[in-house]
Amino acid sequence: MKAKLARTSLATSRTDPDIVTVSACGQHRIIKAGAIIDHPDAYRLCKAGYAKPADDECMERLADEGWGPDVFNEKWQAAAVLIAEWEKGIKAANTSQPSTQKTTDDSGDPDSGEILFDSEASEG
Repeated sequence: MKAKLARTSLATSRTDPDIVTVSACGQHRIIKAGAIIDHPDAYRLCKAGYAKPADDECMERLADEGWGPDVFNEKWQAAAVLIAEWEKGIKAANTSQPSTQKTTDDSGDPDSGEILFDSEASEG
């Protein structure tokens, strides 16, 4: 059973070494988008939105699970929207400015207690 990976993903220790590469920073083992996963449970990657069926066997297994082409396409589009939103949030978090929040508690220690936002911290 085969599935074609839709997005670059981290590899696990059980991933076929022939499809694993090392990330540009040299610290991560990854599987690039477009790689073909040949595994008896490859259909599960399709159901999770990580891959698309790459052979008839995978398509048939999805259909057996109630995931015909219409259902699969609907779920695939929903997963794509969620992943795009997640990636947008990650990108925003990586480009945002460091926090200027200050914290304090009854002892006056600025590094413990509740968060005081900038407007509250400047008042007190």
